[in-house]
Amino acid sequence: MRKKEDEFRDIYQAENQDLDKDFTPQVPARLLESRLRDARFNRIAIVFFGLVIIAFMVGLTTLAIRTFLGGSKPYRDSRLEKSADVLRLTQSTALFDVLEYQPDPAIDKTAPGEKPFSAPWIKIAAHHAVTGQREQSVGRTKETIEEYKQIIEAYPKMIGVYRAIGQLHLQLKEYAEAVPYLEKALEEDESFDSVRELGEALNGAEQYEQAEKILKKALEMHPEAPVCHKNLAMLYKNLNREKDAIFYFEKYIDLQPKDLDTRQTYALYLMKLGRWADTVDLLTKLSTEVTDVVPIYFLLAQAQIQTGQTNLAVAALQNGAQLMEPSQALIWVRRDEFSALRNSAEFKSLTNKLGQVEDSPL
Repeated sequence: MRKKEDEFRDIYQAENQDLDKDFTPQVPARLLESRLRDARFNRIAIVFFGLVIIAFMVGLTTLAIRTFLGGSKPYRDSRLEKSADVLRLTQSTALFDVLEYQPDPAIDKTAPGEKPFSAPWIKIAAHHAVTGQREQSVGRTKETIEEYKQIIEAYPKMIGVYRAIGQLHLQLKEYAEAVPYLEKALEEDESFDSVRELGEALNGAEQYEQAEKILKKALEMHPEAPVCHKNLAMLYKNLNREKDAIFYFEKYIDLQPKDLDTRQTYALYLMKLGRWADTVDLLTKLSTEVTDVVPIYFLLAQAQIQTGQTNLAVAALQNGAQLMEPSQALIWVRRDEFSALRNSAEFKSLTNKLGQVEDSPL
């Protein structure tokens, strides 16, 4: 038995085996099949892990760009959100040192069409995202737009970039420029904000028919959203549709009574329409709520003159003048809008008082 074990062991341990003597056709066939199987497995493993790495880089870059762009996020991918911790760790090295990243001179950035999802191009897109965010943080809006445009030059299907560019054009009141980007954003995500922003851009670009359609759609999505009523009020104001404009102004002010600027805009609109009694009611109420804004008193005085309330008009001028330097107030009360008051004793007393204060020694 001991001898048989030694012989069995020698078959695998002998250094000088006689291959010709030991050869059988079955042995090389099995070895060849095993090696081919291993080779196939290795190729599959390489392809699989390669795809995993590319997918991770694309996902990470997409999340990074969305993070740097800020604002609303039209799409929420739970898988990407779970990568937030990974992103924060990666940001400690500035996401592949994107701020200092210099593209390989061999890369042709002028080549038309979508760029490949390769490491160099992903870094380029991330570089423009971070640089754009940095420009935006210091108020360089136009420079931010140019950086973000570079992202969609590389990856036209990158979600969220079109809306970011459209919003920046809105901030600059470049409505016509904002429209195509916000239309693209609406294709990506038909959210309330996307619809509303496109409506505002169309209205500003004087594309009123399309603007009305889009703004009405936003109102259907959120009937009690104040901004919907304000946008429609401004639209109908531009279209000279008096009744519709007044309806939506009133609705907006009911929902948002603290919006002083819009209430003054509405007062000016009523004055333009010659609705003086309505203007007086609006500004009288506003002057009791806000007592330190000069234009409210001067507008109220103009409206009261038109309704024959000259004594109240002088009182409104006095209230406004108290909030200004006497020299400035004197210039204002002598404007043509208040010429109807010049013969009244109250008005003369006001101008004399302001003139005396102006001429008094320091």
